[in-house]
Amino acid sequence: MQMTNALSPSNFRVAVVDFYGPADFTVEEARDTKQIRRFMTGKKFAETRQQYELASPVAG
Repeated sequence: MQMTNALSPSNFRVAVVDFYGPADFTVEEARDTKQIRRFMTGKKFAETRQQYELASPVAG
């Protein structure tokens, strides 16, 4: 009887899960969401672009 190793590579699965949301608040897909606007104290991107850029971890 052959023993199999429970930790062999064929028993592993890899997945990527986005726990943190958008990293660039200046892209259209992020800046138009309720969550980002709420984080930016209700201000729209057009009103305060510099704040969005400063708050964005990867922008500019």
